[in-house]
Amino acid sequence: ICIDQSAVAEHLSHGDFVGKCTPNCVAPVGKPVEPIIVLPTELTVKVMPNPTPTYFNVLITGKNNSPVTVRVMDIYGRVLQLDQKISANSTLRLGQKWTGGTYFIEVMQGDERRVVKVIKAN
Repeated sequence: ICIDQSAVAEHLSHGDFVGKCTPNCVAPVGKPVEPIIVLPTELTVKVMPNPTPTYFNVLITGKNNSPVTVRVMDIYGRVLQLDQKISANSTLRLGQKWTGGTYFIEVMQGDERRVVKVIKAN
């Protein structure tokens, strides 16, 4: 199952365990398995409005100051726009000249990557 990070301790405290299921659902004896901890996302991307007939405001927020790369692709995966070294905490205005259709805005910072699907209406 998948559980929220905030619920891990509660699950472990009442007998759940991390690892392969056993026939009787009892934790195996031996060395305990360390829980996998997923760190919260540092890079966030918000697009508004979506869909739009005019342009998209792309709000990029990162917890570190490393620059981000923004790549725009069409529905076929063709790269239409590539912007590098964008400030980690900035707002971009994209899509003013795009034709109607579906696009993907990919934002990358270090090893984090976010992809947002946007729709340009005519």
